[in-house]
Amino acid sequence: MDFVIGLGAFLGVLSGSLLLFFKASRKSVNVLLAASMFCLSYLSVISHFNGSGLILEFPHLTRTALIPAYLVFPLLYLYYKGAIAGDSSWKSWYWLFAIPAVIYIIDFSGFFLLSAEDKIRIFSGKVGDTDEIFRFNEGILGLAGFHLILRTIWGSIFLVMIGKLLWVYRSEFMNGSVKEKSFFYVQSFIWSIFCLLLLIPAVLNLVLKLEIYTVAFLSHSLAYVVIFVSLCLLFYPQLLYGYYWTYQAETKKLTLPSSGEKASDESLQSRMAGEIKIQEEALYIQLEEHVKEHSVYQEIGYTIHMLSKEIGIPAYKISAVINSAKGTNFNNWLNDFRVDYFIRLIEEGEAETYTIQSLAKKCGFSSRTSFTSAFKKKKGTTPGQYLRQSTQKVS
Repeated sequence: MDFVIGLGAFLGVLSGSLLLFFKASRKSVNVLLAASMFCLSYLSVISHFNGSGLILEFPHLTRTALIPAYLVFPLLYLYYKGAIAGDSSWKSWYWLFAIPAVIYIIDFSGFFLLSAEDKIRIFSGKVGDTDEIFRFNEGILGLAGFHLILRTIWGSIFLVMIGKLLWVYRSEFMNGSVKEKSFFYVQSFIWSIFCLLLLIPAVLNLVLKLEIYTVAFLSHSLAYVVIFVSLCLLFYPQLLYGYYWTYQAETKKLTLPSSGEKASDESLQSRMAGEIKIQEEALYIQLEEHVKEHSVYQEIGYTIHMLSKEIGIPAYKISAVINSAKGTNFNNWLNDFRVDYFIRLIEEGEAETYTIQSLAKKCGFSSRTSFTSAFKKKKGTTPGQYLRQSTQKVS
């Protein structure tokens, strides 16, 4: 195997595994970055196999590379959405990002079910031929070049959206601590590598049909991306710990044991964790007091980024603190305040003057459906049932 391809595959698997190894990292969006690294490593290796002919020794891997190719950029976008924008909660509609991969699997289902001999017979004449490999015409649709175009457009959309996130939230990080700035620089560098080595060549090839854009060029570009991203992670290990390091930036430096002391690593780690926990709790109290004092939950459509601007704390840090303290995301956390306010209004007799829907809007809910869902999640019953039970108790 080519040295660059082998090095990329090794570093990709290593860095992806490290991202999943640490407990704090597994609880963060680093899981999505790990998945992206595995996808890129697999893409690089299979692309190399296609160009060198090694794919004929593993015929059942033929044409499987496009599945992770469709998934890697949505995964990367969701990672950035959590790491930069602080929105790490999984939404059901995110599954729509898998539609192109599902379409591809359905399109090539017939090919995937062929025997190894048939796959070798069909693909042997295409090995090393960039034009033939990029046609992707063995599927049911039989549309030559369709998946190459769709893959390029699909990946470009997500890389552009990542660039937009970096642009929108740059000021939050630039006004933060040194570690927050360095975090942003690393994330921006990783995005730049994707654009320079993958996005720009792919788009130019789509428009100009570049002769240099061969299977070998693609496999090496993928390998270099994996190598650069892996080196960023390995030489900037704070990323391997998820958001753990963001609290370290806010804590006081702990005094290390002197040479005469025999303090264990476990003792030091415990002291650091305790100090971080104190800072985390203080930050959560600040968030809670601001929300209560200014009644921001009454504002329909209030977002984590609005809160971030009001108190001068990055959105990603707010999200991490809420998740750590309450085990939920920002929207659910804010809805709890709204539900509590609704109950207070009921106790004050507001239900005699206003309808449930009017009270829900007064509490900050945009619709009755969202209000009912949030209320039932917190109280285990619907607003109407709660109101009837309250009325019965009073009577």
